[in-house]
Amino acid sequence: GKLQDNFAALIELQTDTGVNHNTYVAQVMEFYTSLDAVIQQEKAFRVTLCVYPMIVMLRLFKSFAAQPRLAMVTETMKEAYQDLLHFSLVFIGVTVCLCMNAMLLFGQNLSEFATFPRAMHSCFRMMFGDWDWEAMEGVRRWTAMIWFWLFMLLIVIILLNMLLAIVMDNYMNVKQRSSGAVTLTGQMQHMWRR
Repeated sequence: GKLQDNFAALIELQTDTGVNHNTYVAQVMEFYTSLDAVIQQEKAFRVTLCVYPMIVMLRLFKSFAAQPRLAMVTETMKEAYQDLLHFSLVFIGVTVCLCMNAMLLFGQNLSEFATFPRAMHSCFRMMFGDWDWEAMEGVRRWTAMIWFWLFMLLIVIILLNMLLAIVMDNYMNVKQRSSGAVTLTGQMQHMWRR
């Protein structure tokens, strides 16, 4: 399409010795503009392609409902829905406040906390044990220590364990209800005997 036409015009201008420099520069700029448009379309296409595996995954969860033991994960999420909704309000509120504090305390000096999205990403990584204490300490040692302890206490120790407790409590309820259900192996053996 347009990219190929611009490329052909650029090649033609390179072979023409009597071309004005400004005309050549304009053609180069037009070529790179059309190249950038193609690259953006390719990126959007890749993101769109990522949707398909997610749809397949959701279909798998739907098909797991046919076997009671496989359906335990989806049933657990269905049963825990209300508790998770209420928990997420508290979790999001506490996390946003701590991220704002991190951005205000460390954002001027550390690029990881310079903007709110970066601070959210850095705090998410900290929840799973990935942090740079030396960099935070270098900004303000006592402030960093208090903020870090608060973050670890509230998010990592209390809230993440509460999330685990909510899921496990509902999982145990679902598991108790489906304890007499046929296992996948038993169901396959039954189908084989038919």
